Amino acid sequence: MPSPRNEDKNSNDMGGGSDSERENEDLAMLKIVLRKLSVNDQTLLHRHVSHIPDALHMLWRLKHPRLNFELMQRKLHGSDLELFLQEMITDIPSIKFRSENLQDELNILERANIGRLLHVKCCIITWEKSPSKQNTKFPHWPFLALPKLMSNLTDLDVYCPVQDCFIDQFGKLEALKIAQEISKPAMEAIYLSGAPLKCLNLSGSHTYPMCCISYCKQLSNLFVNLDTFLAGQNEILKLPKLTQLKITEIRENKDTTKALANVVHTKGNELVGIQMNCIFEDHVKCLSELALNRCMNLTELQLSNCIFAYQDMAKLCLPVAITLARFSNCPDLTDEQLLDFIKANAQMEELLLDQCPELTEDLLHGVLKVRSSGNKQVHLLLRIANSPNLWDTYQQNLKYWTRKVSILKMESLESSVSEDIVMHFDLAKENENL
Repeated sequence: MPSPRNEDKNSNDMGGGSDSERENEDLAMLKIVLRKLSVNDQTLLHRHVSHIPDALHMLWRLKHPRLNFELMQRKLHGSDLELFLQEMITDIPSIKFRSENLQDELNILERANIGRLLHVKCCIITWEKSPSKQNTKFPHWPFLALPKLMSNLTDLDVYCPVQDCFIDQFGKLEALKIAQEISKPAMEAIYLSGAPLKCLNLSGSHTYPMCCISYCKQLSNLFVNLDTFLAGQNEILKLPKLTQLKITEIRENKDTTKALANVVHTKGNELVGIQMNCIFEDHVKCLSELALNRCMNLTELQLSNCIFAYQDMAKLCLPVAITLARFSNCPDLTDEQLLDFIKANAQMEELLLDQCPELTEDLLHGVLKVRSSGNKQVHLLLRIANSPNLWDTYQQNLKYWTRKVSILKMESLESSVSEDIVMHFDLAKENENL
């Protein structure tokens, strides 16, 4: 393979340019770089001059784990960029293309005599959505060249609209994120491709096509918005290896509760974890209708933004086999309600409380009493954030509570913002190890 510099030399000879001028320019630049070094560093370079290419190769590999064309084109041009690409071709596991400049970036690879990126496993395709370029159209046909270019790709994130079928040609694809609209033929082609797709993130606000998704026999992690789930819930719930289902884009309507209840009804025996943001509905009514106590294998429950309205916890039909629970931003959650929940879940080992201002030290004494009774004492770790009444009184009586650490231990918890997720389901499959 001829080097880019030799190609430049030939083109200069043909056009009457002076090769010596280029050499003089390079020598001048080299002197500028060397002047910035101390004499010790200069002698080190002189002594080990034969190792400089290998040292640079290692340095580039560390500093550029992902090939970002936009970044590299700002730093390198012409034969310098081509030399860099040729040196890094076997060490680039990840690459970033710009959809609006894709053909130009493919041309750069072609000029560097790079026809395959066999070592690339991850690819991101961005989309410039600034107001000045919002209506700018870009050609879609260059995307058709990508599967052959990156035949070993396993992870793909696409942030631009997808019209044509090309993603289905990545035969080893395991993880896919689509952030904008995709045509129905292109989406169905992905489902029917036979690729070992395990993770599918459809994060846009569009209603994505769900027809044929049940053909993704290896799909275990699915992220969709509510409208997409409502449109395809029957096929989604047929996925044989589904272990994580995240539903986002909350809105207040009866369809939301019905959809969530359908998951609980269909997958109840497989559910092991639920994370629920309760801002979308009548909280107490929704929890009662879901009847999570039917999920006998459910061991993890996280509720955020929930108004309990001083209701009896037993009427909310919450699960009774929980080992880890989290209540976040529950402004009216009381000591009595939470203590009833702890009593019902005698095997609970960890309880996280974030922004629950009504809780007091009475809860701690209640937990101590409940967990001290009976033949078997189950230790409870209580982690607290932004619940001042509870944490301050605990700190004031720290010596007393330190003596009770074998039954009840408290730790500080960093507060977190709730995600815009209606529900995050974790499912256990009987055949997951087969």
